[in-house]
Amino acid sequence: MNGLTLPKEEIIALRAAHRRAKNKRDADRIKAIYSLAIGHTISQVASILMIDEETLRNYQKSYEEGGISALLKNNYNGSMCKLNDLEIESLRACSKSLIIC
Repeated sequence: MNGLTLPKEEIIALRAAHRRAKNKRDADRIKAIYSLAIGHTISQVASILMIDEETLRNYQKSYEEGGISALLKNNYNGSMCKLNDLEIESLRACSKSLIIC
């Protein structure tokens, strides 16, 4: 058992949030929590959504700690740019002129 029991109101809220989701990432996270809430196991949901079980547990933890808004929060921070200023300017020039460099 996955240990996620939600009141009917929260399940309804998840369904509504899923309908409003603008991108696949958000929709999949909502579907994951919804599926756990209606009784599917972590392994079942992970298999269906093709995600790692640990990722699913992280989604569940985020939801339990902060609801839908925490579940959908994007904590990704990109890495530092590895191009120098000259390379960046060269790319900008290429994109402005639409010439393949």
